[in-house]
Amino acid sequence: VLEGAVDSHYGIGDTIWDGSWVLRGYDAGFHLKSTTAWDDEGGGSDLYGFKALPGGDRFTNGQYYNLGGHGFWWTSTQHSIPFAYYRLLYYYYPQMYRNGDIKKYAGMSVRCIRDE
Repeated sequence: VLEGAVDSHYGIGDTIWDGSWVLRGYDAGFHLKSTTAWDDEGGGSDLYGFKALPGGDRFTNGQYYNLGGHGFWWTSTQHSIPFAYYRLLYYYYPQMYRNGDIKKYAGMSVRCIRDE
């Protein structure tokens, strides 16, 4: 829903959001990325105040990867045991990426939502 709400070409419910393991949408990622902190001036517009930062990811060996270039966020949707879906923003693409090929014990960012 978030992707469709912020993308300038594909709205909520468009079939473009049904795909996995692909770049999705037109510019949802650009509108969610912060304006600073991304490699090679790859920041976004932060049009909606989401301020997505390129926190990279951490694997079980304790090493961090992709800091500055990628932002990974877990979703609450299980893919299969022991995997869950995640979203990924790249510094060089305006779209978002959805995948489910990383085990849930890997380290990724989370986004908390507050009910008002």
